[in-house]
Amino acid sequence: MGNSDHKKGKILIVDDEPFNCEIMQEILAEDYELKMVNNGQECLNTASDWLPDLILLDISMPGMSGYEVCRQLKGSVKTQDAQITFVSALDTLADRLAGYEVGGDDYITKPFDADELVKKVEVAFKNKSLQRQLQNHADKAMKTAMSALSSTNEIGMVLQFISATFHCNEYDCLAQLIVDAISAMSYRSTVQIRAEGREINKCSEGTINPLEVAVINRISHEDDHLDIGPRTIMNFEHVSVLVKDMPVNDEEEYARIKENIAVIAEGSEVRINAIEAQNALLARAGLLDVLRQAQQALNALNEKQAEHKQQILALIQQLKRSLQAKLVAESMSSFKIDPIVDLVNKTQKGALAVFDGEGQAENPVEHVIEELQAVINR
Repeated sequence: MGNSDHKKGKILIVDDEPFNCEIMQEILAEDYELKMVNNGQECLNTASDWLPDLILLDISMPGMSGYEVCRQLKGSVKTQDAQITFVSALDTLADRLAGYEVGGDDYITKPFDADELVKKVEVAFKNKSLQRQLQNHADKAMKTAMSALSSTNEIGMVLQFISATFHCNEYDCLAQLIVDAISAMSYRSTVQIRAEGREINKCSEGTINPLEVAVINRISHEDDHLDIGPRTIMNFEHVSVLVKDMPVNDEEEYARIKENIAVIAEGSEVRINAIEAQNALLARAGLLDVLRQAQQALNALNEKQAEHKQQILALIQQLKRSLQAKLVAESMSSFKIDPIVDLVNKTQKGALAVFDGEGQAENPVEHVIEELQAVINR
């Protein structure tokens, strides 16, 4: 008689005439699960607890009319999705419009034919099935839309993070920036940066958990990535990121967050390398500046030494000329003058030896200057 596909379908029959209930039961019991009540209030109570797929509802009942029952059923979150088919002896257009206005889905006129009832019920269940499909599609579309919005928002956060790293020139600043970026996505994290002999640890809670740091230190050079329940650790050469509350029950969100965290970690690794290179350049620039200053000082010293040498030679030459003139004026013989001149010449030779470095092949100051220049030009 009916369609066996609806064997588990639940129908609530509401009629104050037991005879009508018995007829509908005889027609539908083979294919559907049935319950029967004889007034509006019992219908509301049973429908709220049992949640039928279809309600066959009489209109003219004592106490509460079928119209009022339908209005309350459609106004309840628990029962608003139930299909409601009025089964009534009332058959005017006004009666049907009244049923439509309160939310009814179909209308059967008493006395009804068995085949008509079966077909109306089948249509109601098909509509119910279509309604569920549409609701599932709507839920899926909403979930997809929300996921897309979340993804867009998270991508924006990642881009903001990458942009902010360009202005971050210290490791402590970068570690805090990573923690803040992950917190902005509503996840807790611990971050470790290893660079230039230092280890910087930051976490979203503020207080570092020593066990977490120990775990990171243990696996930072062993695994690029490790999942431990809701925790995920990602390791690069200079940075490790531990996210503590990954959405393990949502596969799509889990994959998305994991990808975003990987981008943040990899971007941090690139920035750490840049900071290291920058610090190395600054250190080399500082050393070169010191070397240049040393070279300039030695050049000045070398020039001053040469100047002093010329001044002393000039003084000795002047002394020799003055002595010769004085001795000639005193009418001293050549025999007496020559030893004095030899002494002056010997003194001049000794002074030159002091300036030139007696026994050395080259000027040591000039050698140091040449070595400094070679280092600076590398």
